[in-house]
Amino acid sequence: MNYIFFDLETSGSSTSHDSILEAFFMLTNDSFQELDRLSLRCRLKEGVVPNLNAVLINRSTVNLLKNSNMSWYQLVNAIEAKLRQWSPAYIWGYGSVNFDFEFLRKTWWKSLKEPYLTNTGGNKQGDILHVIRAAKLVKDDIIKTPISPKGNPVFKLAQLMKHGDAHGAEADTIQCKKLAELIAKKANSIWRSSLMTASRADTDTLIKNEKMFCNLEYFYGKLRIFLCHFLMLHPVYKWGIAWDMQWAPEDFIKMDKKTLKEAMSKSPKIYRLIRSNKAPVILNANYGLEKEPYSKISPEILNKRILLLDKSTEFKNRISDILKLFAEEKTKKKDDPLALHPEDRLHNLYNFEFTPPVEKQKMQQFHSVDWKEKINLMDKFKEDHNNIFARRLVYEEAGHLLPKSIFNEVKRTIAEKILNPKNDKVNWTTVADFYSQIDLERNKSENDPMRMKLLDEYNDYVMGIEKKYSKA
Repeated sequence: MNYIFFDLETSGSSTSHDSILEAFFMLTNDSFQELDRLSLRCRLKEGVVPNLNAVLINRSTVNLLKNSNMSWYQLVNAIEAKLRQWSPAYIWGYGSVNFDFEFLRKTWWKSLKEPYLTNTGGNKQGDILHVIRAAKLVKDDIIKTPISPKGNPVFKLAQLMKHGDAHGAEADTIQCKKLAELIAKKANSIWRSSLMTASRADTDTLIKNEKMFCNLEYFYGKLRIFLCHFLMLHPVYKWGIAWDMQWAPEDFIKMDKKTLKEAMSKSPKIYRLIRSNKAPVILNANYGLEKEPYSKISPEILNKRILLLDKSTEFKNRISDILKLFAEEKTKKKDDPLALHPEDRLHNLYNFEFTPPVEKQKMQQFHSVDWKEKINLMDKFKEDHNNIFARRLVYEEAGHLLPKSIFNEVKRTIAEKILNPKNDKVNWTTVADFYSQIDLERNKSENDPMRMKLLDEYNDYVMGIEKKYSKA
């Protein structure tokens, strides 16, 4: 199966509220030979205030933000069309599982499109950051890395590959591809392992069928290896739940539910979470058996622990009940999704597969007609957020066609969001936030005339946005 490598440059770090500014995709065969590429840049999405640090890092000038010859919606359509043309494939990014894939998914969702294109229809997705960390753990000389003050390898792509035009979508994609090729050549067993866990279904099958396996987790700046045995799928999230083999299950099986819950709440954990939809790298058990504390446990004791866990159905049921309680407690701490801005209603995104077929048909119909007809369809959706997004799309692309009352209503909604008159705590960049960022950067750059000129241009640009919406 072919590979697709990609990178996004965005207006900020909010996967829900920021905008794609630049995208680069490269199609290769499984020998890493380039077959095709797609390079896109668009104007800043209407109603978005950029984060200053983001646009400085990815060098998105005011001219590019205002005058690129492609709109945000046109870019979204172009990406979707090309990926459908190239599918099925393994789709790779760098640090992409928690950012680029999420950004794409939410972008498509806001565009009334199928959000799971990268991991459905035969497509599988992976993260080269996960793979190079695993390769470095197993084969330290595979690549030289900078070392952190705490003595841990640093895996920032710009420092790892030291390429020109770092933080440009094309340059970062090319280096990501080169890194994948290096891993496949010098640590092929790790590369093959990563291909086996590039989908939720493949990961679940692997961990269920292995007597023991190694789960890799990265925290506190270090990759750690856990020798595990599969117990169950999480009762809510459907991730794998595995027993950490350093712990003797007999010490926990006799605990009542309350005591077991306390034990499961403590660190270090007695169980490990296998995020099967996040492209984990799962290694053969032998890697863990060579490292402490597992190397000090005899094979006979490990086998006894596995047998005991497998036959302890009631114990596993108690663990499942407790995990469900943890999930419920976590949900209660969050704000009511219906009270949030529509971009924040993640329960709708992650339950997209439960969207009624008739709603999906309306979404497809919306994209198949011209803008005048879209106006007739934009309030016909059953789910309220789809009506909101449909109105926003028409406002952004063909606002002059909207009835004045709807145009003004959408504009007021955007104004309330980016001007934030109540000074609420929000998870996107407001106009006031941007001015604060400008002031901080000016204090650092007062002896750099070129930098100060650039900051003045950004400031004037956002002042223009503020002026446009202050009268809404």
